[in-house]
Amino acid sequence: MLNFLKFFFMSVRHIELFLSEKIYKEMTGLNLLMTVAVIVAISIYSLTEAIPDIFVSIFIIIMAIIVFLGTIQTKILNQYSLRDLFKHFSFKSYILCLIFMSFVIYIATMGLAFAIFVVTGEIIAPQSIDGITVTFLIIVCIESVLWFSFHIISDKVPLQDIKVKIAQYSAVFATLLLGGELIYGEGFLKLPIGFIVLSYLWITYIVELKVREQENMKLNRHHSA
Repeated sequence: MLNFLKFFFMSVRHIELFLSEKIYKEMTGLNLLMTVAVIVAISIYSLTEAIPDIFVSIFIIIMAIIVFLGTIQTKILNQYSLRDLFKHFSFKSYILCLIFMSFVIYIATMGLAFAIFVVTGEIIAPQSIDGITVTFLIIVCIESVLWFSFHIISDKVPLQDIKVKIAQYSAVFATLLLGGELIYGEGFLKLPIGFIVLSYLWITYIVELKVREQENMKLNRHHSA
């Protein structure tokens, strides 16, 4: 699990660097991808007088990735970029990241669903309000796990501080759930709070994996000494 998370964050970082760094003279990786996409599209169209659906689908996915990674550097409230939201271990960064990053990921997910529709004709995107709500909450849950996981993997924040934050946020959201139940009746905020609490259970699991990893490293250093 920890190795997968390390690979994931490293891959996102490499892709971001590729898109933003200059590959040749003033051409960035983003410019290169766009140029290649246009050349391939023109070549295919000139040969077949039509662009295959699969190419359109791939193009949509690539554009969604570019928009997603480009948004990482977009300033929010003239203070943070989405990348900064991962670096700062604070409640403000956590909430802003959940809201904005989850929205960006949701748009990217809908772009992927549209790409699949172009090729297969199958609609896999949610078509009801309940379906859209559940999909967004799942993304929020995943984003919550990723935000904490980044700090767990980076080793820049003590694990004890992360544990305290998890306990604090769990207590706050559990209080909101109980208050909502008492004031508005059964079911109020149950689903969104349930997803958030689920994310904290996964984060707690990842923290314990990190604790075990650190303990194993200490044992290995002790035996090697």
